[in-house]
Amino acid sequence: MDKLDKISFVVLVVLLVWIAALVVRQIEAPQLERQKPGGRIESGIYSNPEFDKKTDTARKLLAAGNLELAEQLVKALSADFPYEGTPRVLLADLYIRKQNPVAAMLEHKRGIELNPDFLDKKTALFQGKVIKRNLDDALIAIEEALQRNPADSVMLENKKTYNYLKRRIAGSCN
Repeated sequence: MDKLDKISFVVLVVLLVWIAALVVRQIEAPQLERQKPGGRIESGIYSNPEFDKKTDTARKLLAAGNLELAEQLVKALSADFPYEGTPRVLLADLYIRKQNPVAAMLEHKRGIELNPDFLDKKTALFQGKVIKRNLDDALIAIEEALQRNPADSVMLENKKTYNYLKRRIAGSCN
């Protein structure tokens, strides 16, 4: 062995010892739990009991067909929890039930931007199939509106949103 081989061997041994020390330190380190105000930590996911209760109530109202009360509750949730995507997805579901696919598409976009897990098939929040069906309906509504008025700037912007969401779905884990 020449001098370069000896130096490389020593460096390799030092790196392996350092990596082993880091692994042992990580295993022995106490897990620090951070808690947000008003919530609790459950298996690494932030959970707010008030938010969970209200979203469950909104889902039940939507399932029961009480759209007016569900809309009030979901809009209040969106205002109270502006950085949560779940109220946006619930509002999109409400708009789907009200036969307004373009508004539902816009709410899906807001929900996905707040929480991309709605497009990840590996999570419990996955909504990809619902979003795909909604996009198909929204495209029909957008194209009908554009046939009536090809210069409609709102519908042209909605067409861009449609294309954006199609790209997001194509790039997601679905």
